[in-house]
Amino acid sequence: MIKSIAHKGLKQFAATGKGAKLPVQGAAQIRLVQMLQTLNAASQPEDMNLPGFHFHELTGNRRGTYSVRVTGNWRLTFEWERALRTSNWRIITDASRPPPDAPRRAVA
Repeated sequence: MIKSIAHKGLKQFAATGKGAKLPVQGAAQIRLVQMLQTLNAASQPEDMNLPGFHFHELTGNRRGTYSVRVTGNWRLTFEWERALRTSNWRIITDASRPPPDAPRRAVA
């Protein structure tokens, strides 16, 4: 079960299917639907480790946050609340900045 969604556009997309406020469009939205359905049915973070999702746990100060690749530049990140011992998820997307593993662009 998804507990909360931090990104307003993703929250609207999950509730209504309208993705106008998402940073991804077209086929990426279909992929996002698949990811949200899988995430909602998951009982542990590793359930998201499916072919093509590029599932991994983040490191450093974001340890405990997991990531799956929506497109080349966009990730769906989420946290698993183990203390509750239930399948509660909190989805966090950072649409305003590239994922931590994205290459940095040189400033001219």
